[in-house]
Amino acid sequence: MRHKLELNAFCRRPIGLICSGAALCLFFCLNVVTLPSFGQVAKTEDGAAVKEQAFRRKLLAPAFRMLKAEAVPFDPKLLLSDDWRSQLEPALARMPGMGKTVRVTEPMKGVYLAGTLLLPEHISLEGDTLILTRELAPDDENSTISITGDYQLFIFNIGDSRKFEAMMKSRTRRGLLNIDVKASCVVVGIAPIYRGTYRCGGGGGCSAGR
Repeated sequence: MRHKLELNAFCRRPIGLICSGAALCLFFCLNVVTLPSFGQVAKTEDGAAVKEQAFRRKLLAPAFRMLKAEAVPFDPKLLLSDDWRSQLEPALARMPGMGKTVRVTEPMKGVYLAGTLLLPEHISLEGDTLILTRELAPDDENSTISITGDYQLFIFNIGDSRKFEAMMKSRTRRGLLNIDVKASCVVVGIAPIYRGTYRCGGGGGCSAGR
């Protein structure tokens, strides 16, 4: 069964989201310039929006559990708020790891907290994976990133508005991040120009337009 949703509540420009397969797949189009919020949806008059908020909470529940197990110094549910970046910042500023650069060389599993997370051109998941980083980038600046695996993937990228603005002016990098996982995935904070092909859930597909 395939479903197409128009996510006008989340983006300045509607995004077509197509999901197939039994597993849930959802792409959240938050980025450093357009800041549609999780919390905003509950404020709309449409009762369906409240259900959508509940759906998000259910989808992100595994991410919340992973962060709690990591004993992070903030409430993971802040990631649902309108201004999650600013609400997390006081806690992130006290976390030494959020100022470090981490280079990934092995298959990924668990929670990755970093100032900059550098990924190889091809990386696989060997367990459910959550990434919370200020900047997600390829280890080789001339390559793209492809993430594959059979597990859930959650990416929260804080981003840098200055870098995004410079990128939009040059438009030299497209399709930086590509994802093909067989479980649900959530990607937050990847600028539109960086998005490649996203396929999430049960062997089905998930694609987001601009």
